Amino acid sequence: MVYPYTKFKSIEEMRKCVEFPPIEDFLTDKSINPQIYEKCKSMFDQKMSLPEADPEKWRNFEDYLKFYNLSDVGPTAVALQRQFDIFKVCFITL
Repeated sequence: MVYPYTKFKSIEEMRKCVEFPPIEDFLTDKSINPQIYEKCKSMFDQKMSLPEADPEKWRNFEDYLKFYNLSDVGPTAVALQRQFDIFKVCFITL
C-alpha cells in the first residue's frame, strides 16, 4: 500500500480530505509504483462511494489511514507470534 507521509500536518487535515491525493503527494525520496497507487486509489474511491449505512463505508482519508495501519499490524502480529513459538520450541524446551 501507499501513504503520503508528508502531506498531512494534522488529523483534522486528514478528516477534511475526501478525495484520494494525487500520486505526486506520495513521492518522497523514492518513486511510487503507479499500479499500487492506482489500486489504493480505486479501493479508496470504492469505499467512499458505498451507501451511508454501509459499515464498510469510508468518510475521509482518516479511514484509509486506519486500514493502512491495520494492514501492517495483523501480519506483523502473526509473524511475531510464530517467532515466539519457534523460540520456545528451540530454546525453552531443551
